[in-house]
Amino acid sequence: LSGGDPKTQDALLLPTQTLRHEPASVADMLDHLGETHDPRTLLRQIEITDQASPTDSQSDLVVLHEIGRGGVGVVSAAEQLSLGRAIAVKQLRSDRDSASSRSQLVLEAKIQARLNHPGIPPVHLIGVGKDGNPVLVMQLIRGEVWSEVLHQDARQLHAGSEAKILDHVEILIRICETIAYSHEQGVIHRDIKPGNVMVGRHGEVYLLDWGLAAELGSDGTFTPQGFTGTPAYAAPEMIQRGGVLDARTDVYLLGSTLCELLTGEPPHRGDSINEVFLNISKGLPLSFPHWTPSDLASICRKAVDPEPSLRYQTV
Repeated sequence: LSGGDPKTQDALLLPTQTLRHEPASVADMLDHLGETHDPRTLLRQIEITDQASPTDSQSDLVVLHEIGRGGVGVVSAAEQLSLGRAIAVKQLRSDRDSASSRSQLVLEAKIQARLNHPGIPPVHLIGVGKDGNPVLVMQLIRGEVWSEVLHQDARQLHAGSEAKILDHVEILIRICETIAYSHEQGVIHRDIKPGNVMVGRHGEVYLLDWGLAAELGSDGTFTPQGFTGTPAYAAPEMIQRGGVLDARTDVYLLGSTLCELLTGEPPHRGDSINEVFLNISKGLPLSFPHWTPSDLASICRKAVDPEPSLRYQTV
């Protein structure tokens, strides 16, 4: 996807990992916002230090430990000293430092900051650190990743426990409500999956990682430059050259998530990325365990129809 030996890369990538290959569209989206491409000319410097470093009286943000790592960024738990609160800090991975990655992180912050919904972690601040790279400061979300909860409950789900099924369908409904709101704001997520959902101890449900989110044009569509997303869940239009995305792309991703809830696996499987892409293009039919409620199976099949016009048209 980004140079090098394709066979080697294919062996290192998993279909459930988020993949990014969108060098041109980042610049296009920033042009749409009327901005310079280099975030260092846009943002004010903020002081941030590591817990292991000597205390700097000017540093209000102290990074404590890493809590997550994606294709481009690293998310760490931190403390904001002036307010005495825990926060999350997202920075670029050292091996992903590029103009495109810097611009993508700034764009993520701007899109997420204007989405005001209980299911979306609020952004507190965006700036640049001493190294000149963007630093995204947002609410620290505590809880369990939904994919891990599904794994823990797998035995009960696969035994057809109605109570467990309903518990997880309720989580999916909360994510649907969040996505319905983002669509009203003209934003699609493009990477909906249980691994990007956090479930709190008090019933909170958050949809995380808005790094692939895109603003829809006046016609309600978005045309990416290359594939960006998670292959195991991806809609066919996401892998097509010149494919056009819209709200129905997120509908497909929600259907893929429902598929994992019901079957234990996302809809697209394979031993390599190429095999997964081939299965996406074929539009293989879904099969469900015998205990699956027929209404849920019907909803899932309609949501992941390869033809967007045959899916549900709204979340």
